[in-house]
Amino acid sequence: MSLTQPPSLILLVKVSSSFVGIALRPFAAQLFLDLSQRVSRLHFFQMITTIMT
Repeated sequence: MSLTQPPSLILLVKVSSSFVGIALRPFAAQLFLDLSQRVSRLHFFQMITTIMT
């Protein structure tokens, strides 16, 4: 097996990865939003407990 790949295979990989990226973008954005909301909520609770104690 040679290390040099045919350019068509490289092109195919690039195109498919870009399609996957476009498909996963809304999902990733939603996940990031959910994660940031959870983190901010956790931070908010920590702030409240710090103030109360």
